[in-house]
Amino acid sequence: MVLPSFYHNPKILLLSHPKSSEMNLLYNLYSSLVIFSTITAVQAEDWSFMVFADFHGSNQYTNYPLQDGQTDEKVETIRSIGQTYGGELALLPGDSNSYGGKPTQEFVDKFGGTPEEAVYQGAYNCYTSVRKMFGMAGYKTLLAAVGDHEIGGNKGFVKVTEKNSKLNTIPALRKAFEDGYNRNQMGEYIVDERIYFGNASWPSRPVGTDYEGTSFAYIHKNVLFVTVDAFMQVTDDYENYIDKETGRGGEGTITCTVKDSHLSWFRNIISEGNRSEDVNHIIVQAHLPIIQPVRKVSCSGQFFDDARESEFWKIMNDNDVDIYFAGEVHSNTASLSRDGSNLVQIVSRSRAFNNFLKVEVSDESLEVISYNEIGEKPKWNGKYEEQGRLIVNKVSKTVTGTGVLELINPEAPLIHFDFNSSSALGSRQVPGLTSDDSLIATEVNIRDSNCKEAIENKGEFGVQYDAQVTKIYTIADARKEGSNAGLFTESSRMAIFGVGPYSGGQPVSFSIWFKTVVTDKDMILMHYGDTYGNFLSAWNYKKNHFTLVLENGVPALYTQIGTKAKSSLKQKLNDDEWHKIDVSMPTHSCRLSQVDLYVDGHVQPKIVEGSNSHLFALTSGNLSLGGFGYSSRNHEEAYPNLSPFSGMIDDFKLYNRPLNPNGDLFTVVQSKGCDKSNPEGFNIKKVPGNCSRKCLKRKACFGYEKKRTEPKHCILFREKVGLGEAEDGVSCSLKILA
Repeated sequence: MVLPSFYHNPKILLLSHPKSSEMNLLYNLYSSLVIFSTITAVQAEDWSFMVFADFHGSNQYTNYPLQDGQTDEKVETIRSIGQTYGGELALLPGDSNSYGGKPTQEFVDKFGGTPEEAVYQGAYNCYTSVRKMFGMAGYKTLLAAVGDHEIGGNKGFVKVTEKNSKLNTIPALRKAFEDGYNRNQMGEYIVDERIYFGNASWPSRPVGTDYEGTSFAYIHKNVLFVTVDAFMQVTDDYENYIDKETGRGGEGTITCTVKDSHLSWFRNIISEGNRSEDVNHIIVQAHLPIIQPVRKVSCSGQFFDDARESEFWKIMNDNDVDIYFAGEVHSNTASLSRDGSNLVQIVSRSRAFNNFLKVEVSDESLEVISYNEIGEKPKWNGKYEEQGRLIVNKVSKTVTGTGVLELINPEAPLIHFDFNSSSALGSRQVPGLTSDDSLIATEVNIRDSNCKEAIENKGEFGVQYDAQVTKIYTIADARKEGSNAGLFTESSRMAIFGVGPYSGGQPVSFSIWFKTVVTDKDMILMHYGDTYGNFLSAWNYKKNHFTLVLENGVPALYTQIGTKAKSSLKQKLNDDEWHKIDVSMPTHSCRLSQVDLYVDGHVQPKIVEGSNSHLFALTSGNLSLGGFGYSSRNHEEAYPNLSPFSGMIDDFKLYNRPLNPNGDLFTVVQSKGCDKSNPEGFNIKKVPGNCSRKCLKRKACFGYEKKRTEPKHCILFREKVGLGEAEDGVSCSLKILA
């Protein structure tokens, strides 16, 4: 027996119509059917919902609210999506507009009154219009989360001048969001009453907190949806909040976290939903990604404080939440919890409706499908194709993904360039990289050079982090038989359109092979720099860029103007030989002096010049090899001494974790192995099998050697450890020992 869809949650139905006698009759009918279901099973119908993260661009409705019957490209596109793909409701994980950077005086000139009153009216017009637009497409239920642009955008959080600061208008913007999205025309909350889980009930909103109008829980059929406003104002003055030691903040007076009574409400809702027999799935949405790394495109790259160590994440992880939806970064990434559950974080994009998610729901599974725009125009094509799929199977307790929703492996290289092949730019679509007249760019400009080719990224981040290049010549690399390397000159360009993967205090490490004979220049090997030029201003002056330089052959890592860590050894690497440099952040938010610098597998003593504060990376930067790439022109102003690289580069790999000098990237480690702090005291261990016959009589460890004294002993590390590499060395490898 299958009930009509509106019968599936009679208590929510009654709460929505508390004085309706018809609803009471329906509830009595439902109760009778439940009794009857002991004989005949009642199965819920499969259904679906949609996710549109960061579609932006609704500012046009600020001055001129959407009218009944009005049409434009946005209205036509979302209406077409509704007709083609369906969905009973829609989730908006933040940034439905593009507020930010505009003086509040512009609102006052339009609407009059105080800045707070003017900003409220404009934002209210915008949000009620968005709700109407989705209603025209058939999505009468709209669950919207607060994004940074809903409360003024990044530049709205800081003082530029007293006149245009939006600090004082943040409460008005949040109130407009509450009234525009979450109240009906009579001013009543659309989601207001208590939610019942069996005999237990909890308020659907965190009443009594600053978030009682912007965070809420809602049950539709067999799914509990919890929408969270995770933006907290930390200071009441114009000072930026940034805690470099913990890696928190970094975006003006606002940080992203959930605490105190707000967190308690969230914990109660999630834990009760997890115990309820009426809830098959739990979905949570907020604006910012929690766990890193995630792909990023043309964004500020904000993040959730404390990531997977936050109480917010732990509550979801410990209470069988199925999916956490986020936006902010304008790209797609699916990440499985590393904390013992099947919780999946899905970050997605929908700018100008160029991408969206459809989620198909049954009692036993959630199937998420990612659709990507296709067509000839740069936007508003209205045509889509599937580009990825993820299935949460509650019966087999598995999560599987394909395409852009394939689960990333956070331990593997995110970016890997081996220079073995190149292709025409546009032969692999880099999402977000468009031109004025095409959805897929076939050429771009990098530092006054026209680039029409690309080098494929073979790391976990895939095509989103392909490099756009010009005048890089792939030639045979004598270092590796049958492999190529890239030959760079001062005219070469190699840059990545995607943002990051550096993010606040997150550990990011990389390795690079190179060969050069240039002796009279300071050359850029790898650069991660600010996209917008803010690193020269008070806006971002406390944050770090990362630029690996050869100063006349000696490696140095620049992190701020006037700050660098340089090898104190006199060995120069511009000797026409292949060398490998590894740069590793050993811990979250470490100091510059703690960054490990290796040359050819050997640790380098360093001299730190300038600030030795905790590292907090720019979140809106771009990565490049051999030059400044897409980063702002201000870098030439800050570093007039730096030149593009001339020579050969190969096997660049970047990780979102530390690199281990012991080479223990395999999961089985049977000894402490080589200890760089005491290289003569490295350990040995008896092992079974033929391992001993594969070990040499002498072993090297950071320049020291030790004889093997017993035939059954093997030293558990590889000679000349290649940090970040997985190939076996000449000594007994961990693969054999495992």
